[in-house]
Amino acid sequence: MTAPTLILTGIDPMTVESATASLQFDLPTAVVVAHRIDRNTNALLRTVSDISGVLETERIDLDHACPSCAVREDIIPTLSRLSEVDRWGAIIAQLPIGASALQVCRVCAYESSSEQFGGTAVSDGIRIGGVLTVVDGESALRDLTTGDTLEDRSLPTFRGDNRGVAETLAALVEYADAITVLGDIDPAGADLIDALRRPTSRLTRDWNGLDSATLTGGIHAHVLAEDWVAEVRRGQLPLPQTPHVWTLELSSDRPLDPGRFAAAMEQLCCGTHRIRGCFWLPTRADTVCVMDGAAGQVSIGAHGPWHGRPLNRLVATGIREGSDAGALRAAFEQCRLTDSELAQHGTHWLSLHDGLEPWLGAIHDLV
Repeated sequence: MTAPTLILTGIDPMTVESATASLQFDLPTAVVVAHRIDRNTNALLRTVSDISGVLETERIDLDHACPSCAVREDIIPTLSRLSEVDRWGAIIAQLPIGASALQVCRVCAYESSSEQFGGTAVSDGIRIGGVLTVVDGESALRDLTTGDTLEDRSLPTFRGDNRGVAETLAALVEYADAITVLGDIDPAGADLIDALRRPTSRLTRDWNGLDSATLTGGIHAHVLAEDWVAEVRRGQLPLPQTPHVWTLELSSDRPLDPGRFAAAMEQLCCGTHRIRGCFWLPTRADTVCVMDGAAGQVSIGAHGPWHGRPLNRLVATGIREGSDAGALRAAFEQCRLTDSELAQHGTHWLSLHDGLEPWLGAIHDLV
């Protein structure tokens, strides 16, 4: 049987290193492959070790120092190579700080040689056993609500990485099969992580409940993970409400007026909350428009054609102290086309400009 690969992600280097050491202690027959991108030289640094010590170190010059290049040029080939060696009981893959496991798992799940094995993805000898995100409990609430960028914290994954700390950590939590909080955590931070994570994922404190047999047996749920992080989500979604955290669904079966949406963007995007999902504009009626970010660091863009009926569905999650869910709902409701606008113009507007070109590109480029 192919040794399972456990992918470790996080945004705090010390916490990730501590978690890697703990995993290696619990899995003494495992091999660890750690990747780090040197943003100053555009090089990928790889270290492979097991309980006997360091086995190899390598420096790989990348065409572009970004996670996509790292996955394509070395992470997948290295995991495949180690999987073919009948020497270790598991592979612990420590990704570069801030890098998501999503691309690795997609390659393993969708390549033509892939197959399903016990709920895990198998490709080129790689069997994804689980995606684990490690969170520092002491800084969790601040990290998930701060307007800091990774650059502000000297944590960029690659040169030019301008992602926000909050949006990066939130995305890692959302994709993970298991989230482990190390150390004490504020109740609001704990509730926020619980609200963001996939309901079928596991949330543990200091590895409690995640024994070696569970991990090596496989906890990765690729289809469920993809559904949870999808830009367009059509099924029923949980909307957790706690004394510390609110969750709000902003949905509508009618398009949003582009002018009013542009005016409402500051209200929708700014603040300490997490927001992501899709929206529908009559000026770009055939195009899925997406919003994704947190704590004011939000990306807006086009995501290809609709598959099925267009809709608006943005989900926002925030802490009760210092944020106003009601203001978000009011801003969204004001964007919806009125009955008279629908009757007069319909849901498809012929227009060359709608004021959203800086985010969505020129309208004629999307036809």
